[in-house]
Parts: sequence; C-alpha cells; structure tokens
Amino acid sequence: MATLNNLDRPAVQFDSKSAPKFGVILFQESMQGPSGKDLNNDGDANDFVPRYFRIDN
Repeated sequence: MATLNNLDRPAVQFDSKSAPKFGVILFQESMQGPSGKDLNNDGDANDFVPRYFRIDN
C-alpha cells in the first residue's frame, strides 16, 4: 500500500446519502514513488488525479 495523497480528508469519496453507484479515489502524483509518477500522461507529476470505480449493490 502507498500514500494516495496528503490532504486532510478521506482519499475515497462516495455519496453516502443514497445508494452509491460509484466512488472516487484521489491520487496525488507527486507522492507516487520517489520522484512522482505521471498518472494522467500530461507531462508532469504535480497533479491530483481522480480514479473512478463502480459500486455494485
């Protein structure tokens, strides 16, 4: 396991008021490895990158 980000909030988000259909994990590129990793292929490793996933109920 690795650190996803250094934000003072949960890294995994979903709507808890209704039956959630998807969730989001927020990765901080600069924290992925010693020099960061360009997860969204935009040429830098300085972004926050959302990754969505489906929740089957």
